[in-house]
Amino acid sequence: IKTDGYYIYVLQGSTLSILTVPEFGEIEFTSNVSIEGQPISMMLDGDRLIVLSSYSPWNTDQDDELYKLLQWDDGYNSWRSSSMTKFTTYDITNRAEPEVIRELYLEGYNVDAREIDGSIRAVTHSWLDVPGLTGWLNMPSEYWELDYRDEDNRRAFREVIAYETIVENGKALNSLDLEDLIPKIYERKDGTIVEHDMRSEKCQNFAKPLDGFSRGFTNILSLDLFSDSFSFESDH
Repeated sequence: IKTDGYYIYVLQGSTLSILTVPEFGEIEFTSNVSIEGQPISMMLDGDRLIVLSSYSPWNTDQDDELYKLLQWDDGYNSWRSSSMTKFTTYDITNRAEPEVIRELYLEGYNVDAREIDGSIRAVTHSWLDVPGLTGWLNMPSEYWELDYRDEDNRRAFREVIAYETIVENGKALNSLDLEDLIPKIYERKDGTIVEHDMRSEKCQNFAKPLDGFSRGFTNILSLDLFSDSFSFESDH
């Protein structure tokens, strides 16, 4: 729930409701808007309202241009990322008829987001389901038939499988372009989808920890969603 002193904005389920308070103690209905995805939070700045929602690619219509962009190939279960965050910007100059003026789809789930001086600061985490990339050891049946007390033999078996897995992962990564492995932002604009690359020149906005402990990207974003033209900065 948010208010600007004149109107009350309520997110309930997948609906944004705008109510007005003509006099103290009175509430009147102004409008309802359906939200795509599962609403998480909203931010208000003057006549601009931004709604964050979690979005599943499985809910994308096959006729939507976005459908193919979210996939690695034409397979049904081959989404680049199974979790996404959507930012929808509304022009609420006319509270009775809110107008969608920008829709952004970010690969990854929302961790936190705040509005600071007209800019959205957001943290998301992206995990891409890269085809052929395995994050575990797929042990054959022969391994499980080994004597559990023969730890030396079991360890040697695991090391062989680990090496083979690393080799296969290398082949999978080498078959892709760098841009395929980076989280993306998709902007719905004028009836089409604009794809935004999060890379800076030479990927200088990416940092790798000395000790890796999981897969994916933690994304720190500064998004200009209140102005007429979209711009952003990102670190990963």
